Amino acid sequence: METTTQPARTRLQLFTSRFSDRQVLLFLSLVVGTACGFAAVLLGWLIESIRKGAVSLLGGETGILYAVIPGVGMLVVLLLVRYLIRDNIGHGVTKVLVAVSKNESRIRPHNMYSSILTS
Repeated sequence: METTTQPARTRLQLFTSRFSDRQVLLFLSLVVGTACGFAAVLLGWLIESIRKGAVSLLGGETGILYAVIPGVGMLVVLLLVRYLIRDNIGHGVTKVLVAVSKNESRIRPHNMYSSILTS
């Protein structure tokens, strides 16, 4: 007697099966929106912290601060992209649209963090 085995359902599938597609989409939208809000606040805090650190390192707000620090930042980003990421970072939305249009729905893992790091 042959038995057919069905694939085991994941916890996420069991959880989402209780709700309509609309409710799941609304919940996921809330989670993504909240995460993006926290990421924006974190990015702003990091930028301000780096500015304050540069000001204290140089002994006050001087003209050199506004001339040298952006150049150092660009150099760090150049090295990060060239030696760590080693790929064209491009725009995230474009990468997603191309992946969806090709029915691949896969983007490279570095696209999740490279834009944040290079900001």
